[in-house]
Amino acid sequence: MKTIHLVPIEPIEERYSIQWLAWFKKEFKDNNISYNVIIPPASLTGNKIETGEFLDVIGTNFYKAQQLVILCQLIYEGEIKDDDIILFMDYWFPGVEMLQYIRDGAKKKFKIAGMLHAGTWDPHDFLTRSNMAYWARALETSWLDCADALFVATQFHKKLILQSLINLKPDKIKVTGFPIYADFSEEVESNVTKDIDIVFPHRLASEKQPNLFDKMLDTYAPSSNKLITRKTQENYINKKQYYRDLSRSKIAASFALQETWGIAIQEAVLLGCIPIVPDRLAYSEMYPDVFKIESNVDTPSSEMLNMYRKIIVIFNNFELYKKELESLQRTFLLKGKIAIPNILTECLTL
Repeated sequence: MKTIHLVPIEPIEERYSIQWLAWFKKEFKDNNISYNVIIPPASLTGNKIETGEFLDVIGTNFYKAQQLVILCQLIYEGEIKDDDIILFMDYWFPGVEMLQYIRDGAKKKFKIAGMLHAGTWDPHDFLTRSNMAYWARALETSWLDCADALFVATQFHKKLILQSLINLKPDKIKVTGFPIYADFSEEVESNVTKDIDIVFPHRLASEKQPNLFDKMLDTYAPSSNKLITRKTQENYINKKQYYRDLSRSKIAASFALQETWGIAIQEAVLLGCIPIVPDRLAYSEMYPDVFKIESNVDTPSSEMLNMYRKIIVIFNNFELYKKELESLQRTFLLKGKIAIPNILTECLTL
């Protein structure tokens, strides 16, 4: 019987790594799949992000280095057998090349698979903006070549990678959807009052363009309009507070220049926010036209005006958009609940 050795992302409350690990374990147990989770004995940072934008730069490397040690020991002791699968929940993982070295040098036949998130293939990613592409691109190419299967949530993400890494075999990348199993309503008290008109749910990073959100409000929604707005990351205390802010909001707005998994807006949708997204990136395939505005990357003023006009249309037709929202929520949950089974099925057929 094949065993999947799951290499999780470190458990950070501000991300989705804790939830994903729980959902993976549920699928393993429900489907009687043999599995092992590679969890290190120690963490530098607990569950907080101290350096970097999305992961703690030092902490994540400390965590991954320990996971690599465990994997090497398990291979050495024969606990990872031929045809077992090592599945990385984040395939941006220094050390993948060592596993390939072991496979070639020791004639091992275990499989390597992983979920692709950020990388230098995205011009707006942290790695690229931090001028790390000069060394990271070659490593990424090597890691992706080593993989037997790679998983992404959207066709957009797959195309973005293939445009950058032109020699990568397209059929190696599988579009499985975004794993999401819950509407998160259990995280907040019932009957929360929707007293926030518009929420900006993203990280306050440049590729999410929070400055356009502020400028739109200053330009088109003067204080006399009395719109109540919130940027979740400005008062973010913990995930429960974050979910509570989303559940209190009527509309979730995005100006993102970088989005492959679409997590923040999906969470907002599942907590009852009507989304407004530009027609670009992963949003183009994830959202019906009723929730999209024309993309105007080169003319931000036009995009801000489009966004504000859409906000007014939604407020004037709120019940109609609520029905469209309910349909979108059902779609997200239906697709979300098959994403991990899709990943595991692909792994077990390697």
